[in-house]
Amino acid sequence: MGNVIKKIAKTLLLFLVILVLLLSALTGYVFWDNSRVVTNRQVLTFRGLPQAFDDTIIALITDFHNSGNYQKVIENVKAANPSYIFIAGDLVSMDTTDFHNTEALLKGLVEIAPVYYAYGNHEIWSQNEDDGTIAVGDLARSLGVNVLNDEIVPLEKDGEMINIVGIRDLPYPDGDDHYTDHMMEKVNQLALKLDPNTFTIGLFHRANQADLLEELPCNLILSGHTHGGHVNLPGIQDKILETHMGGEVKYVKGLYKLSDRQIMVSSGVGVEDNLPRVFNTPEVVVIRLNLAWKDGRP
Repeated sequence: MGNVIKKIAKTLLLFLVILVLLLSALTGYVFWDNSRVVTNRQVLTFRGLPQAFDDTIIALITDFHNSGNYQKVIENVKAANPSYIFIAGDLVSMDTTDFHNTEALLKGLVEIAPVYYAYGNHEIWSQNEDDGTIAVGDLARSLGVNVLNDEIVPLEKDGEMINIVGIRDLPYPDGDDHYTDHMMEKVNQLALKLDPNTFTIGLFHRANQADLLEELPCNLILSGHTHGGHVNLPGIQDKILETHMGGEVKYVKGLYKLSDRQIMVSSGVGVEDNLPRVFNTPEVVVIRLNLAWKDGRP
């Protein structure tokens, strides 16, 4: 009997040692993975893209949240050598008061290429001044960033043009019916100003609400907000998304090809101290726009 107990004790001890080693390895990996930034490269093909913009490189940044990894983000963007840089919301968190990291990021980005930026929910929630201004927006403008909140700007190249439309987020939380009603009203107003025959890129923060843009003639929508599920483990990811997004999320991370448009959802570059990313590396998305020739040419 004594030998059986000893064998069981040894087996349990071995199991505990292996478990501790596995947990230590996982913790080390998560710490290392959260300390880096990767480049997610995509080639997206469109029939309506003007020939002048064929092979144009663009970079997408979302959900920076005033993180301390700004230098790595800048290095990744610089290495991609984009013609344009797009920021689809949440440069800061709603309680951010020290904008040092965000300022350093934007200073580095504007030296690489023109930067276009639309507010996410955290910028809107940070609005706490009587005149309604948002501090990070003022900072961005002062550094030469093009802040597009419910605005449309043309980009011209070799006599051809595409449109960029920035959709400012709303103050309502995910799952609130007011968000749907007011966003639909906003989208309908913007749609009246856009030529459906002109190739258009939309900056829209909340990927989980991207279906609300159905009436907006966008060929490509650049989004974030979901943080890619943050913790990419079965069951846990779905629970996080349902809890924070107010229900099931259709567009979580990566590229989604619909009949009339493509949606690129970035998992973002920010890292939160209270909830580290798990198997979900901070990313800069780099996109090469490709023209699909109607006559079959490459």
